[in-house]
Amino acid sequence: MKNILENKFWWAAKSFAAVAVLGISVATADVFITELTDPQNSSDAGRYVELYNSGSTDIDLGAGWALQRWTNDNAEPQDPVSLTGYIPAGGFFIICNDADKFSATYGSDADQDIGTQGPADSNGDDNIALLDASETIVDMFGVAGEDGSGTAHEFEDGRAERIATIVYGNPTWDAAEWNIDNDGGAGDGEQYAPEGFDPRAWIGASTQPTGTDVTFTVTDETQSFGDIEYMGTATDWVSVQMHDDGTGADATAGDHVWTVVINVEDGDHEWGAVNFDEYGYGSWLISGYNLTFGVVNGVVTGQTDYVIEVSDISAVVTFTVTDYTQQIQNIIFKGTMSMWALIQGYDDGTNGDQVAGDHVWTAQYEAAAGDHEWGAIDTDNGDGTTCTLCDGSDGWGTWLSEAYVNYYFTVGDDGVATGDFNLNVGNPPPLIAGSWKLAPVAGAFKVGPGVDDGSWWQNSEGDVETRACLFDDEYVFHADGTFENVQGTET
Repeated sequence: MKNILENKFWWAAKSFAAVAVLGISVATADVFITELTDPQNSSDAGRYVELYNSGSTDIDLGAGWALQRWTNDNAEPQDPVSLTGYIPAGGFFIICNDADKFSATYGSDADQDIGTQGPADSNGDDNIALLDASETIVDMFGVAGEDGSGTAHEFEDGRAERIATIVYGNPTWDAAEWNIDNDGGAGDGEQYAPEGFDPRAWIGASTQPTGTDVTFTVTDETQSFGDIEYMGTATDWVSVQMHDDGTGADATAGDHVWTVVINVEDGDHEWGAVNFDEYGYGSWLISGYNLTFGVVNGVVTGQTDYVIEVSDISAVVTFTVTDYTQQIQNIIFKGTMSMWALIQGYDDGTNGDQVAGDHVWTAQYEAAAGDHEWGAIDTDNGDGTTCTLCDGSDGWGTWLSEAYVNYYFTVGDDGVATGDFNLNVGNPPPLIAGSWKLAPVAGAFKVGPGVDDGSWWQNSEGDVETRACLFDDEYVFHADGTFENVQGTET
Protein backbone atom coordinates (compact mmCIF):
# COMPACT_ATOMS: atom_id res chain seq x y z
CA MET A 1 0.00 0.00 0.00
CA LYS A 2 1.22 3.49 -0.81
CA ASN A 3 1.29 5.14 2.61
CA ILE A 4 -0.61 8.41 2.88
CA LEU A 5 2.40 10.19 4.35
CA GLU A 6 4.24 9.77 1.10
CA ASN A 7 1.53 11.84 -0.59
CA LYS A 8 1.68 14.89 1.64
CA PHE A 9 4.51 16.90 0.16
CA TRP A 10 4.04 16.81 -3.56
CA TRP A 11 6.04 19.33 -5.53
CA ALA A 12 6.13 19.66 -9.27
CA ALA A 13 8.28 21.76 -11.58
CA LYS A 14 6.27 22.09 -14.77
CA SER A 15 8.76 23.17 -17.38
CA PHE A 16 10.58 21.75 -20.36
CA ALA A 17 13.39 22.92 -22.60
CA ALA A 18 12.80 22.83 -26.34
CA VAL A 19 15.92 22.24 -28.43
CA ALA A 20 15.74 23.73 -31.91
CA VAL A 21 16.30 21.35 -34.83
CA LEU A 22 15.92 22.82 -38.31
CA GLY A 23 13.59 25.48 -36.93
CA ILE A 24 11.26 22.94 -35.27
CA SER A 25 11.77 22.16 -31.57
CA VAL A 26 12.20 18.56 -30.48
CA ALA A 27 9.10 18.82 -28.30
CA THR A 28 7.11 20.13 -31.30
CA ALA A 29 8.36 17.42 -33.67
CA ASP A 30 7.42 14.75 -31.14
CA VAL A 31 3.70 15.31 -31.83
CA PHE A 32 2.43 14.08 -35.19
CA ILE A 33 -0.55 12.51 -36.99
CA THR A 34 -0.78 8.72 -36.79
CA GLU A 35 -4.27 8.08 -38.21
CA LEU A 36 -6.94 9.75 -40.38
CA THR A 37 -10.27 7.96 -40.76
CA ASP A 38 -13.30 7.83 -43.04
CA PRO A 39 -15.23 4.65 -42.12
CA GLN A 40 -17.39 3.27 -44.91
CA ASN A 41 -20.27 3.49 -42.42
CA SER A 42 -19.30 7.04 -41.42
CA SER A 43 -22.96 8.17 -41.29
CA ASP A 44 -23.26 6.04 -38.14
CA ALA A 45 -19.64 6.04 -36.92
CA GLY A 46 -17.65 9.13 -36.05
CA ARG A 47 -14.62 10.08 -38.10
CA TYR A 48 -11.49 11.08 -36.20
CA VAL A 49 -7.87 12.24 -36.35
CA GLU A 50 -5.34 10.54 -34.06
CA LEU A 51 -2.22 12.35 -32.80
CA TYR A 52 0.70 10.66 -31.02
CA ASN A 53 3.39 12.12 -28.74
CA SER A 54 6.65 10.19 -29.16
CA GLY A 55 8.47 12.38 -26.65
CA SER A 56 9.02 12.16 -22.89
CA THR A 57 7.17 15.40 -22.06
CA ASP A 58 3.44 16.10 -21.89
CA ILE A 59 2.50 18.76 -24.44
CA ASP A 60 -0.16 21.43 -23.90
CA LEU A 61 -1.98 21.53 -27.24
CA GLY A 62 -4.04 24.42 -25.90
CA ALA A 63 -0.95 26.63 -26.13
CA GLY A 64 -1.77 27.33 -29.79
CA TRP A 65 -1.76 24.00 -31.65
CA ALA A 66 -4.31 23.52 -34.45
CA LEU A 67 -5.46 21.30 -37.33
CA GLN A 68 -6.06 22.73 -40.80
CA ARG A 69 -7.80 21.29 -43.87
CA TRP A 70 -7.54 21.90 -47.61
CA THR A 71 -10.86 20.63 -49.03
CA ASN A 72 -10.53 18.65 -52.28
CA ASP A 73 -8.41 20.70 -54.69
CA ASN A 74 -8.85 24.09 -53.03
CA ALA A 75 -5.57 25.99 -52.93
CA GLU A 76 -6.73 28.01 -49.91
CA PRO A 77 -7.15 26.14 -46.64
CA GLN A 78 -9.94 26.49 -44.11
CA ASP A 79 -9.21 28.50 -40.99
CA PRO A 80 -7.15 26.51 -38.47
CA VAL A 81 -9.18 24.76 -35.75
CA SER A 82 -7.60 25.22 -32.31
CA LEU A 83 -6.89 22.21 -30.14
CA THR A 84 -7.33 22.15 -26.36
CA GLY A 85 -5.94 19.86 -23.69
CA TYR A 86 -2.72 17.92 -23.08
CA ILE A 87 -1.28 15.02 -25.03
CA PRO A 88 0.71 12.84 -22.63
CA ALA A 89 4.22 11.63 -23.29
CA GLY A 90 3.98 8.32 -25.15
CA GLY A 91 0.23 8.82 -25.50
CA PHE A 92 -2.52 9.78 -27.92
CA PHE A 93 -4.97 12.62 -28.50
CA ILE A 94 -8.17 11.89 -30.44
CA ILE A 95 -10.03 14.65 -32.30
CA CYS A 96 -13.45 13.62 -33.62
CA ASN A 97 -16.32 15.12 -35.61
CA ASP A 98 -19.08 13.87 -33.28
CA ALA A 99 -18.35 12.91 -29.66
CA ASP A 100 -21.57 10.91 -29.24
CA LYS A 101 -21.05 8.87 -32.41
CA PHE A 102 -17.42 8.26 -31.50
CA SER A 103 -18.28 7.05 -28.00
CA ALA A 104 -21.12 4.83 -29.21
CA THR A 105 -18.96 3.29 -31.93
CA TYR A 106 -15.63 2.74 -30.18
CA GLY A 107 -16.70 2.45 -26.52
CA SER A 108 -14.45 5.24 -25.29
CA ASP A 109 -14.37 9.02 -25.36
CA ALA A 110 -12.47 11.27 -27.74
CA ASP A 111 -10.33 14.07 -26.32
CA GLN A 112 -11.92 16.84 -28.41
CA ASP A 113 -14.95 17.21 -30.66
CA ILE A 114 -14.34 19.88 -33.36
CA GLY A 115 -17.53 19.22 -35.31
CA THR A 116 -18.27 18.48 -38.94
CA GLN A 117 -16.96 20.03 -42.18
CA GLY A 118 -13.48 20.40 -40.68
CA PRO A 119 -10.17 18.52 -40.33
CA ALA A 120 -11.77 15.65 -38.38
CA ASP A 121 -14.56 15.20 -40.94
CA SER A 122 -12.74 14.42 -44.17
CA ASN A 123 -14.30 12.08 -46.75
CA GLY A 124 -10.84 10.86 -47.68
CA ASP A 125 -9.83 13.19 -50.52
CA ASP A 126 -8.82 16.23 -48.45
CA ASN A 127 -5.42 17.36 -47.15
CA ILE A 128 -4.74 17.81 -43.44
CA ALA A 129 -1.95 19.65 -41.59
CA LEU A 130 -0.94 19.84 -37.94
CA LEU A 131 0.23 23.30 -36.82
CA ASP A 132 2.22 24.00 -33.67
CA ALA A 133 1.91 27.00 -31.34
CA SER A 134 3.92 29.17 -33.75
CA GLU A 135 1.41 28.41 -36.55
CA THR A 136 4.10 26.38 -38.33
CA ILE A 137 3.15 23.19 -40.17
CA VAL A 138 4.89 20.37 -38.31
CA ASP A 139 3.13 17.46 -40.02
CA MET A 140 1.40 17.25 -43.41
CA PHE A 141 -0.88 14.65 -44.99
CA GLY A 142 -1.49 15.12 -48.71
CA VAL A 143 -0.66 17.86 -51.17
CA ALA A 144 -2.26 21.24 -50.60
CA GLY A 145 -4.47 22.17 -53.58
CA GLU A 146 -4.61 18.61 -54.96
CA ASP A 147 -7.79 16.53 -54.75
CA GLY A 148 -6.85 13.22 -53.19
CA SER A 149 -9.12 11.10 -55.39
CA GLY A 150 -7.04 8.49 -57.19
CA THR A 151 -3.79 9.62 -55.56
CA ALA A 152 -1.51 8.14 -52.91
CA HIS A 153 -3.24 10.28 -50.30
CA GLU A 154 -6.82 9.07 -50.80
CA PHE A 155 -8.35 7.25 -47.81
CA GLU A 156 -12.03 7.40 -48.83
CA ASP A 157 -14.15 4.78 -46.99
CA GLY A 158 -10.98 3.67 -45.22
CA ARG A 159 -8.08 5.12 -43.29
CA ALA A 160 -4.52 6.40 -43.47
CA GLU A 161 -2.15 5.06 -40.81
CA ARG A 162 1.45 6.12 -40.20
CA ILE A 163 3.99 3.37 -40.74
CA ALA A 164 5.70 1.98 -37.64
CA THR A 165 9.16 3.50 -38.17
CA ILE A 166 8.10 7.17 -38.04
CA VAL A 167 9.13 8.99 -34.86
CA TYR A 168 8.67 12.65 -35.85
CA GLY A 169 6.23 14.73 -37.85
CA ASN A 170 7.07 15.71 -41.43
CA PRO A 171 6.01 19.16 -42.73
CA THR A 172 6.36 17.82 -46.30
CA TRP A 173 4.02 15.10 -47.63
CA ASP A 174 5.75 11.76 -48.13
CA ALA A 175 3.55 8.88 -49.33
CA ALA A 176 6.14 6.36 -48.17
CA GLU A 177 5.36 7.24 -44.55
CA TRP A 178 1.74 6.02 -44.75
CA ASN A 179 -0.29 2.83 -45.06
CA ILE A 180 -3.51 3.56 -46.97
CA ASP A 181 -6.79 1.59 -47.07
CA ASN A 182 -9.54 2.89 -49.37
CA ASP A 183 -12.52 1.87 -51.48
CA GLY A 184 -10.35 1.92 -54.60
CA GLY A 185 -8.59 -1.24 -53.47
CA ALA A 186 -5.54 0.24 -51.79
CA GLY A 187 -4.27 -1.70 -48.78
CA ASP A 188 -7.02 -3.75 -47.19
CA GLY A 189 -9.74 -1.91 -49.07
CA GLU A 190 -12.71 -0.16 -47.50
CA GLN A 191 -12.98 -0.29 -43.70
CA TYR A 192 -15.97 -0.46 -41.38
CA ALA A 193 -16.12 0.87 -37.81
CA PRO A 194 -15.44 -0.19 -35.20
CA GLU A 195 -13.67 -3.40 -36.27
CA GLY A 196 -11.47 -1.74 -38.88
CA PHE A 197 -10.14 0.98 -36.60
CA ASP A 198 -8.12 1.23 -33.40
CA PRO A 199 -8.19 4.68 -31.75
CA ARG A 200 -5.39 5.16 -29.17
CA ALA A 201 -3.32 2.35 -30.69
CA TRP A 202 -0.64 2.57 -33.36
CA ILE A 203 1.82 0.01 -34.74
CA GLY A 204 4.70 2.39 -34.12
CA ALA A 205 3.86 3.35 -30.54
CA SER A 206 6.63 2.45 -28.10
CA THR A 207 4.08 0.82 -25.83
CA GLN A 208 0.69 -0.20 -27.13
CA PRO A 209 -2.08 0.15 -24.54
CA THR A 210 -3.08 -3.31 -23.35
CA GLY A 211 -5.28 -2.44 -20.39
CA THR A 212 -8.74 -0.98 -19.89
CA ASP A 213 -9.61 2.70 -20.23
CA VAL A 214 -10.89 3.87 -16.84
CA THR A 215 -12.51 7.27 -16.29
CA PHE A 216 -11.67 9.05 -13.03
CA THR A 217 -13.53 12.10 -11.75
CA VAL A 218 -12.98 14.49 -8.86
CA THR A 219 -15.94 16.76 -8.08
CA ASP A 220 -14.88 19.93 -6.30
CA GLU A 221 -17.97 21.13 -4.46
CA THR A 222 -15.85 23.79 -2.72
CA GLN A 223 -15.09 25.33 -6.15
CA SER A 224 -11.68 26.34 -4.85
CA PHE A 225 -9.18 24.24 -6.84
CA GLY A 226 -7.76 25.20 -10.21
CA ASP A 227 -5.33 22.46 -11.28
CA ILE A 228 -6.27 18.94 -10.19
CA GLU A 229 -4.17 15.99 -11.33
CA TYR A 230 -4.56 12.22 -10.97
CA MET A 231 -1.93 10.18 -9.13
CA GLY A 232 -2.03 6.43 -8.56
CA THR A 233 -0.61 2.98 -9.10
CA ALA A 234 -1.85 2.86 -12.70
CA THR A 235 0.83 5.44 -13.58
CA ASP A 236 3.35 4.49 -10.87
CA TRP A 237 2.22 7.61 -8.99
CA VAL A 238 3.23 9.93 -11.82
CA SER A 239 0.71 12.78 -11.95
CA VAL A 240 -1.61 13.05 -14.98
CA GLN A 241 -3.57 16.20 -15.80
CA MET A 242 -7.30 16.07 -15.15
CA HIS A 243 -9.62 18.35 -17.13
CA ASP A 244 -12.47 20.72 -16.40
CA ASP A 245 -12.39 22.43 -19.78
CA GLY A 246 -14.63 20.13 -21.82
CA THR A 247 -11.68 18.17 -23.24
CA GLY A 248 -10.03 14.86 -22.40
CA ALA A 249 -13.40 13.13 -21.74
CA ASP A 250 -14.55 15.99 -19.49
CA ALA A 251 -18.27 16.44 -20.15
CA THR A 252 -18.81 20.09 -19.24
CA ALA A 253 -16.26 22.89 -19.04
CA GLY A 254 -16.16 24.85 -15.80
CA ASP A 255 -18.55 22.66 -13.78
CA HIS A 256 -15.82 21.76 -11.24
CA VAL A 257 -15.96 18.08 -12.20
CA TRP A 258 -12.39 17.16 -13.12
CA THR A 259 -11.96 14.16 -15.44
CA VAL A 260 -9.20 12.00 -16.90
CA VAL A 261 -9.10 8.66 -18.74
CA ILE A 262 -6.23 6.32 -17.83
CA ASN A 263 -5.42 3.01 -19.52
CA VAL A 264 -5.17 0.58 -16.59
CA GLU A 265 -3.78 -2.95 -16.49
CA ASP A 266 -5.70 -5.73 -14.72
CA GLY A 267 -5.18 -5.88 -10.96
CA ASP A 268 -5.88 -4.04 -7.73
CA HIS A 269 -5.08 -0.33 -7.74
CA GLU A 270 -4.99 2.78 -5.56
CA TRP A 271 -5.33 6.40 -6.57
CA GLY A 272 -5.94 9.94 -5.41
CA ALA A 273 -5.66 13.52 -6.59
CA VAL A 274 -3.44 16.52 -5.96
CA ASN A 275 -4.04 20.21 -6.64
CA PHE A 276 -1.12 22.32 -7.83
CA ASP A 277 -0.99 26.01 -7.02
CA GLU A 278 0.36 28.73 -9.31
CA TYR A 279 3.91 28.03 -8.14
CA GLY A 280 3.73 24.32 -8.89
CA TYR A 281 3.38 23.16 -5.28
CA GLY A 282 0.82 20.44 -4.61
CA SER A 283 -1.75 19.66 -1.89
CA TRP A 284 -3.14 16.13 -1.50
CA LEU A 285 -6.94 16.28 -1.82
CA ILE A 286 -8.08 12.89 -0.54
CA SER A 287 -9.30 12.60 3.03
CA GLY A 288 -8.42 9.28 4.66
CA TYR A 289 -6.89 6.32 2.90
CA ASN A 290 -6.06 6.20 -0.80
CA LEU A 291 -9.03 5.32 -3.03
CA THR A 292 -9.08 1.75 -4.38
CA PHE A 293 -10.45 -0.03 -7.44
CA GLY A 294 -9.80 -3.15 -9.45
CA VAL A 295 -9.77 -4.22 -13.10
CA VAL A 296 -10.36 -7.83 -14.16
CA ASN A 297 -10.77 -8.73 -17.85
CA GLY A 298 -11.96 -5.24 -18.67
CA VAL A 299 -14.46 -5.03 -15.79
CA VAL A 300 -13.86 -2.14 -13.38
CA THR A 301 -15.00 -2.32 -9.75
CA GLY A 302 -14.39 -0.04 -6.78
CA GLN A 303 -14.17 3.73 -6.49
CA THR A 304 -13.15 5.80 -9.51
CA ASP A 305 -14.81 9.05 -8.45
CA TYR A 306 -14.32 11.33 -5.47
CA VAL A 307 -16.21 14.33 -4.12
CA ILE A 308 -14.56 17.17 -2.20
CA GLU A 309 -17.55 18.10 -0.09
CA VAL A 310 -18.69 21.34 1.47
CA SER A 311 -19.77 20.38 4.98
CA ASP A 312 -22.40 22.20 7.06
CA ILE A 313 -21.16 20.35 10.15
CA SER A 314 -17.82 21.18 11.71
CA ALA A 315 -15.98 21.30 15.02
CA VAL A 316 -13.18 23.51 16.28
CA VAL A 317 -10.46 21.02 17.12
CA THR A 318 -7.48 21.75 19.38
CA PHE A 319 -4.22 20.01 18.51
CA THR A 320 -1.22 19.93 20.83
CA VAL A 321 2.40 18.82 20.66
CA THR A 322 4.07 18.37 24.04
CA ASP A 323 7.80 18.91 23.64
CA TYR A 324 9.48 17.05 26.48
CA THR A 325 12.88 17.79 24.92
CA GLN A 326 12.24 21.50 25.49
CA GLN A 327 14.40 22.17 22.42
CA ILE A 328 11.89 22.91 19.63
CA GLN A 329 11.62 26.55 18.62
CA ASN A 330 8.67 26.45 16.22
CA ILE A 331 5.99 23.91 15.30
CA ILE A 332 3.46 23.93 12.47
CA PHE A 333 0.53 21.55 12.05
CA LYS A 334 -1.08 20.16 8.89
CA GLY A 335 -3.64 17.54 7.91
CA THR A 336 -6.62 16.61 5.78
CA MET A 337 -8.79 19.10 7.66
CA SER A 338 -6.77 21.89 5.96
CA MET A 339 -6.03 19.94 2.77
CA TRP A 340 -2.49 19.67 4.21
CA ALA A 341 -2.06 23.44 4.26
CA LEU A 342 0.11 24.69 7.13
CA ILE A 343 -1.41 25.74 10.47
CA GLN A 344 0.82 27.73 12.83
CA GLY A 345 1.30 26.36 16.35
CA TYR A 346 1.67 28.55 19.46
CA ASP A 347 3.40 28.34 22.83
CA ASP A 348 2.86 31.93 23.89
CA GLY A 349 -0.47 31.72 25.69
CA THR A 350 -2.47 32.92 22.64
CA ASN A 351 -4.61 31.28 19.95
CA GLY A 352 -5.84 28.53 22.24
CA ASP A 353 -2.50 27.88 23.95
CA GLN A 354 -3.07 27.61 27.71
CA VAL A 355 0.31 28.48 29.21
CA ALA A 356 3.09 30.48 27.59
CA GLY A 357 6.50 28.83 27.50
CA ASP A 358 5.44 25.43 28.89
CA HIS A 359 6.59 23.64 25.70
CA VAL A 360 3.05 22.55 24.89
CA TRP A 361 2.44 23.82 21.36
CA THR A 362 -1.18 24.38 20.36
CA ALA A 363 -3.16 24.95 17.16
CA GLN A 364 -6.89 25.19 16.57
CA TYR A 365 -8.74 24.52 13.33
CA GLU A 366 -12.39 24.22 12.31
CA ALA A 367 -12.60 20.74 10.80
CA ALA A 368 -15.49 19.56 8.63
CA ALA A 369 -17.44 16.41 9.45
CA GLY A 370 -15.70 13.21 8.45
CA ASP A 371 -12.54 11.22 9.08
CA HIS A 372 -9.26 13.13 9.24
CA GLU A 373 -5.56 12.66 9.80
CA TRP A 374 -2.90 15.11 10.90
CA GLY A 375 0.68 15.59 11.97
CA ALA A 376 3.17 18.28 12.96
CA ILE A 377 6.52 19.62 11.75
CA ASP A 378 9.48 21.10 13.60
CA THR A 379 10.56 23.88 11.21
CA ASP A 380 14.24 23.13 11.94
CA ASN A 381 15.68 21.50 8.81
CA GLY A 382 18.47 19.94 10.84
CA ASP A 383 21.20 21.78 8.95
CA GLY A 384 21.11 25.12 10.70
CA THR A 385 18.28 26.47 8.53
CA THR A 386 14.53 26.63 9.09
CA CYS A 387 11.64 26.28 6.68
CA THR A 388 8.62 28.53 6.22
CA LEU A 389 6.77 26.70 3.44
CA CYS A 390 8.28 23.34 4.45
CA ASP A 391 7.40 21.83 1.08
CA GLY A 392 10.91 21.26 -0.21
CA SER A 393 11.43 24.73 -1.64
CA ASP A 394 13.04 25.91 1.62
CA GLY A 395 13.45 22.51 3.28
CA TRP A 396 11.03 19.99 4.71
CA GLY A 397 11.53 20.59 8.41
CA THR A 398 11.34 17.54 10.67
CA TRP A 399 8.20 15.39 10.79
CA LEU A 400 7.55 14.87 14.49
CA SER A 401 5.70 11.55 14.54
CA GLU A 402 7.22 8.25 13.50
CA ALA A 403 7.90 7.72 9.80
CA TYR A 404 4.72 6.96 7.83
CA VAL A 405 2.57 7.54 10.93
CA ASN A 406 -0.26 10.09 11.01
CA TYR A 407 -2.72 10.79 13.82
CA TYR A 408 -6.45 10.28 13.27
CA PHE A 409 -9.67 11.86 14.44
CA THR A 410 -13.31 12.05 13.37
CA VAL A 411 -15.83 14.85 13.42
CA GLY A 412 -19.22 13.18 13.76
CA ASP A 413 -22.56 14.30 12.37
CA ASP A 414 -23.29 15.72 15.83
CA GLY A 415 -20.30 18.06 15.53
CA VAL A 416 -18.32 16.20 18.19
CA ALA A 417 -14.66 15.44 17.50
CA THR A 418 -13.12 12.19 18.79
CA GLY A 419 -9.68 10.69 18.28
CA ASP A 420 -6.04 11.57 18.84
CA PHE A 421 -5.27 15.26 19.32
CA ASN A 422 -1.94 15.23 21.19
CA LEU A 423 1.52 14.26 20.00
CA ASN A 424 4.43 13.79 22.43
CA VAL A 425 8.01 14.51 21.45
CA GLY A 426 10.73 13.01 23.62
CA ASN A 427 10.32 11.13 26.87
CA PRO A 428 8.09 12.51 29.64
CA PRO A 429 9.81 13.06 33.00
CA PRO A 430 9.40 10.34 35.66
CA LEU A 431 6.34 10.69 37.87
CA ILE A 432 8.48 11.46 40.92
CA ALA A 433 10.02 14.51 39.25
CA GLY A 434 9.23 17.72 41.12
CA SER A 435 9.54 19.29 44.60
CA TRP A 436 8.24 17.40 47.62
CA LYS A 437 7.74 18.11 51.35
CA LEU A 438 6.64 15.99 54.28
CA ALA A 439 2.95 16.55 54.95
CA PRO A 440 2.57 18.52 58.25
CA VAL A 441 0.44 15.80 59.88
CA ALA A 442 0.90 12.91 62.29
CA GLY A 443 2.16 9.76 60.57
CA ALA A 444 3.74 11.62 57.67
CA PHE A 445 7.05 10.07 58.58
CA LYS A 446 6.94 6.45 59.79
CA VAL A 447 9.01 3.29 60.22
CA GLY A 448 7.72 -0.27 60.19
CA PRO A 449 8.03 -3.74 58.68
CA GLY A 450 5.83 -2.93 55.67
CA VAL A 451 4.69 -0.19 53.29
CA ASP A 452 2.69 2.50 55.10
CA ASP A 453 3.24 0.61 58.40
CA GLY A 454 4.31 2.86 61.29
CA SER A 455 4.10 0.25 64.04
CA TRP A 456 7.76 0.68 64.96
CA TRP A 457 7.68 4.47 65.00
CA GLN A 458 5.91 7.46 63.46
CA ASN A 459 5.88 11.18 64.06
CA SER A 460 3.19 12.72 66.24
CA GLU A 461 1.26 15.95 65.76
CA GLY A 462 3.63 17.57 68.23
CA ASP A 463 6.61 16.58 66.11
CA VAL A 464 5.27 18.86 63.36
CA GLU A 465 6.15 21.82 65.57
CA THR A 466 9.16 20.48 67.47
CA ARG A 467 10.76 19.18 64.29
CA ALA A 468 9.77 22.11 62.04
CA CYS A 469 13.25 22.05 60.53
CA LEU A 470 12.38 18.68 59.00
CA PHE A 471 8.90 19.53 57.79
CA ASP A 472 9.92 22.69 55.89
CA ASP A 473 12.69 21.02 53.87
CA GLU A 474 12.15 20.46 50.12
CA TYR A 475 13.17 17.22 48.40
CA VAL A 476 13.70 18.00 44.73
CA PHE A 477 13.81 15.18 42.14
CA HIS A 478 14.89 16.55 38.75
CA ALA A 479 13.77 15.09 35.41
CA ASP A 480 17.38 14.27 34.56
CA GLY A 481 17.60 11.93 37.59
CA THR A 482 19.50 14.24 39.95
CA PHE A 483 18.35 15.07 43.48
CA GLU A 484 18.81 17.93 45.90
CA ASN A 485 17.64 18.71 49.45
CA VAL A 486 16.65 22.35 49.81
CA GLN A 487 16.60 23.24 53.51
CA GLY A 488 13.90 25.57 54.76
CA THR A 489 14.16 28.56 57.09
CA GLU A 490 13.73 26.44 60.26
CA THR A 491 16.94 24.49 59.65
